Amino acid sequence: MSERGVRMVAVGASLVAVAMAGIATVVVIKRSASVVSDTAVAGSGAAIVTAATPGLDVSVPVAATDFVKLRREVVTAVTTRGDTIGVRVTDPELRKQLGLLDGDVITALSGRALKREWDVIDAISGTTMLDPRTIFVEVSRQNTPVLVRWAIQGDLRAAQRAARADSMGTLRLPSVAPVADPLVATITRVDDTHFEMPRATADKLIGDPSHLKSARTYPSTILASPGFRIFALRPQTAIAALGLANGDVVRGLNGSTTPTMDRFIEVLGQMPAAATWSIEIERRRLPIMITITVK
Repeated sequence: MSERGVRMVAVGASLVAVAMAGIATVVVIKRSASVVSDTAVAGSGAAIVTAATPGLDVSVPVAATDFVKLRREVVTAVTTRGDTIGVRVTDPELRKQLGLLDGDVITALSGRALKREWDVIDAISGTTMLDPRTIFVEVSRQNTPVLVRWAIQGDLRAAQRAARADSMGTLRLPSVAPVADPLVATITRVDDTHFEMPRATADKLIGDPSHLKSARTYPSTILASPGFRIFALRPQTAIAALGLANGDVVRGLNGSTTPTMDRFIEVLGQMPAAATWSIEIERRRLPIMITITVK
């Protein structure tokens, strides 16, 4: 193709790009006009669009330090007709900082549906690892879907690290009896990842979780996978007899995610008759499955 022909093709492509941009602008203007028209009050003149207006996209500046405050403890699940539709932030001050209104229900965070309080941990962990500048939050406001854009101010990862350091500072070493846990003698080690115990031992572990709390733990979200890391674990305790060791990160139990020890105990309580406990852990960055057979 001649130089003149190449130049003509380039000019033609530019004209097409300009035309497409013009069409996109018209579409945006029409959508904006439609939204304003729908929210205008008859006889009141121009509509005033605020964060409280349902059915609109809302952009809210949110400090990274406020975002990481969104935890399981400050939300509650919302159920409609027997179905969980999302979670509601119960802390009024945090709700204000996040640009939410009283009654708002968060149905999804960064594309992750929130069906229970524990889903918040998964969503926050995954989002923080990506360190985005904008976080998309799907909200049900007055039974109307609203897309809230949280424009993050600050470093998410640094805020998360600081929050973890604060939480670790509040931890206290649990009191551990100087003598061996009597349940240790009832647990049999088959090999490094397989153990056996009688039903009576399983019942005692479920009925009295203190046997499982003979170590300190803290949240671990390496590779955006939630779990809790074990440390200060002493020998001759039930949790050590079950194959867990210092430095292990517990990821799940029988297919359920366990971001905290409390969640691990909660899942355990939901399976009192289980014949097998399959504990998913990470040890020295390698995935390992510990299998405990209940006889």
